[in-house]
Amino acid sequence: AAGLTHAHPLGRAGAVVHAVALASVLGTTDARVDFEIVASEALRHRLVSGSPIGARLEMVRDLLAASAGSRSAVEALGNGVVAEDAVPLALFCFLRWAPDFDAVVRSTVLCGGDTDTIAAMSGALCGALVGESGLPTTWLDRLENGPKGADHIRALADATFELWCARSRRPGPRLKDIIADDAAASPSRHGR
Repeated sequence: AAGLTHAHPLGRAGAVVHAVALASVLGTTDARVDFEIVASEALRHRLVSGSPIGARLEMVRDLLAASAGSRSAVEALGNGVVAEDAVPLALFCFLRWAPDFDAVVRSTVLCGGDTDTIAAMSGALCGALVGESGLPTTWLDRLENGPKGADHIRALADATFELWCARSRRPGPRLKDIIADDAAASPSRHGR
């Protein structure tokens, strides 16, 4: 799918790494994702192994082991618009500060550079990990609900999760059922 918007092999390699990370998130029952699993699976793909993104995965490992902060991560990985900067930094920020969604997104933004793209990637991974109930209610309360608003986002998340369950042949609850259960437990949270 990345081939439609990312013609360069490194853009596609970045998409592979992010997709592998997302699959790892969806496949875990823990509040954490194992970097070694993500890295080994990503490096199995020809677009990633031997590429600058593959080399930067090694740097991510070292930064995580050192409990590095945003500044050190940017110095090592970069924070630019190219995939070999953005994807490893997003993965680092997610793995470093998850499962705290607020910390993941804010720490990513503090990295500077292509903040909207990088924070969108790290936030997407963390959001998939913690689910809607793990998102800050103050953030959710500010979402509008127009044609591409909160309900549309929930429908996209539901469809993505169901597609992953079908393709991975893993049984999983329907995301809208999880959201409904969450909303029933806390009706004021979603304005319902």
